[in-house]
Amino acid sequence: MVSVNTDESIVDATTSAAGAAAGAAVKYSASGLTVGYASNQYDTNIEEQIYNVSYSMSGIKVGLETLKDTTAAGVETKQKAYGLSYKTGDLLLGVETQEVSSAGSVDNDFTIYTVQYSLGGGVTAYIETSDDAKTVNSDITAAGLEFKF
Repeated sequence: MVSVNTDESIVDATTSAAGAAAGAAVKYSASGLTVGYASNQYDTNIEEQIYNVSYSMSGIKVGLETLKDTTAAGVETKQKAYGLSYKTGDLLLGVETQEVSSAGSVDNDFTIYTVQYSLGGGVTAYIETSDDAKTVNSDITAAGLEFKF
């Protein structure tokens, strides 16, 4: 995939900056392995890069993703995520860790657990819990039903 924006007045919502931009992405999958890379470059010297890899076999999936944003001033924000899930029949169990750092210091360090159960007809029941080890009283638990059509 290749993309180009030549209109310098368009604001990118994720970078809060206007400017022309160019991007490219590539993805390759074979035998349960998927590898991807994408990059956006703005004429305002803002750059975004993402790398990801995942492997799936017999209901088990493991994945890794890194994202790096560089501002026009050269400040880097990095995000790393690692995940593991197991799916058997209608049940999915998962765990993920995410670390966000900016200018060399860790800002967030999340751990997320999920249990999902497909009830059929596009309805899934779930419960998820997350905690940010860097933030006091950041425990969050959510339960719900999701309907996809």
